[in-house]
Amino acid sequence: EEGVGVFAGNIIVQNGGFAGARSRSIQPALDFSRYAGLRLRVKGDGYRYKFIIRDDYDWNGVAWAFSFDTKPGEWLNVEAPFTAFVPTKFARRVQNITFKKGQLSAVQVTLSKFEYDGGLSPLFREGRFEIDIISSVDHHFHHDSAAESSSRRPQGDLDDRIQGALSAQRAGCMQPAPRVHVEVAGTDGAP
Repeated sequence: EEGVGVFAGNIIVQNGGFAGARSRSIQPALDFSRYAGLRLRVKGDGYRYKFIIRDDYDWNGVAWAFSFDTKPGEWLNVEAPFTAFVPTKFARRVQNITFKKGQLSAVQVTLSKFEYDGGLSPLFREGRFEIDIISSVDHHFHHDSAAESSSRRPQGDLDDRIQGALSAQRAGCMQPAPRVHVEVAGTDGAP
């Protein structure tokens, strides 16, 4: 289907239990300080995935994770308020930090047997996985009218970064993604 990015593969637990696609560093970082969150439109396979964003350039730095469940073969709008992202390092929570919305520096889609702090994801299983991320959504997630008319809207740059992450060919797990689209939410978090 045109306009769909695909993250797919075969996941095993031995010597692993996770797979991910991360963008290259976004330089300069994107400024989402006027927005409350992101929305993805996905068609999944019944797994729980994580959408991860970062606010610094440390490769192994804090990963801000938002877990979401998919339903096999169903398109879903996933709304991810910035306040719901969990700061983690290697799936362990990091305390007493705040996401710097003005410094979004990378994005990632991950499937993992781990949820947080050593707990297991309740929907994880070995085998084939596939999540589609579509290029458009049915309604806007913007609130700030100035953001609507901004000449440099950060979501266009973010779309390109997610597309690049999903297009990366690594270990035969990923297929090219022609276009991916993420929307941003207004400052009050209302859809």
